[in-house]
Amino acid sequence: MTEAKEYYNWTSRNYVEKWKKIDSFRLKLIHFLIEMAQIRPGDKVIEIGCGTGLVLKELLNYVKPVYGIDVSFEMLKRVQDSVLLDRKVVKVERPEEIVENKSGAEVVLFENDILDLKLPQGYFDKILSLEVFRYIKEIKTALNKAAEIMKPESIFVFTATNLWSANLFPLKFSIRKLLGLVNSQKEIFQYFVTERSIRKNIKEAGLK
Repeated sequence: MTEAKEYYNWTSRNYVEKWKKIDSFRLKLIHFLIEMAQIRPGDKVIEIGCGTGLVLKELLNYVKPVYGIDVSFEMLKRVQDSVLLDRKVVKVERPEEIVENKSGAEVVLFENDILDLKLPQGYFDKILSLEVFRYIKEIKTALNKAAEIMKPESIFVFTATNLWSANLFPLKFSIRKLLGLVNSQKEIFQYFVTERSIRKNIKEAGLK
């Protein structure tokens, strides 16, 4: 996931400006994901690919503390110095500190890649991930890694972009990528799924 890390380290401040006034559609989508996760008081809730912290900000209305990881250290900085500047946000360096949370932080951040999760296993009750899987080629590996940090009754709510989306962008992008027309210096590589493929990957990860 090197491309995504480099891209978001470079564009993190732009994303803060872009979503300073979050549009109603995205806000509804975030609330829909939270509703699907069935978050309850006391739940250990983590967002994989938390970006600048927009979902974490909404999660704080339901439970505290919340946890967030991202492959981009610059994005995590924006959670601290921009989006959640008014909250007690702590970035930890070791996974053990996630469980300990000695600082009593409302938001605990950890730099980590979903393809190489170094999080406490069997620890989280609810996991959310918004617009992350479209940047991951090895979705099956990502799902397997997510399964490791879940309890048997945990809920993982995520979005994935369908190749056959009505706006045709995924299909057009995939064709350009196949023809070698995607400029890796200016664009981030994206990967898309079909309903059949994502259901297959979910099943093979031992999830349902």
